[in-house]
Amino acid sequence: MSHYATTPMLEIKGLEELSAALRHQGFEVEVHAEAVTLYDWHGWPRPERAHVVIRRQHTGSASSNDVGFLRGADGRVQAIISDYDSAKFGAAWQRALVKECGVQRAILRAARMGHRAVRTTDAKGRPRLEIVGRF
Repeated sequence: MSHYATTPMLEIKGLEELSAALRHQGFEVEVHAEAVTLYDWHGWPRPERAHVVIRRQHTGSASSNDVGFLRGADGRVQAIISDYDSAKFGAAWQRALVKECGVQRAILRAARMGHRAVRTTDAKGRPRLEIVGRF
């Protein structure tokens, strides 16, 4: 049975931006109002629970465990990643995810204000947003 570690992801403000960022990275995700059980690579339930889940069959590795994100009572999000999966979903991946969450936060905020965000990439591969719409 794999050991799961939790990592605080303080820069992530909400589950909506997190799920949008994960989808942008190509993952199929589940979002739940109440935390749900995570499963290991055998399909057996783990004691860990999460609000946003990438199920093991959608991680890109045949012997992967579920990857989860739990929103705490204080609103902070924690990543719940097994030791095995930390090779793929390690610190570098988590930093990239936090950056993408920032981009998605801006896109979602623009949409709530009735604007549209046009996403492009600069010469160094960094995302750039142009907010267009009613002003």
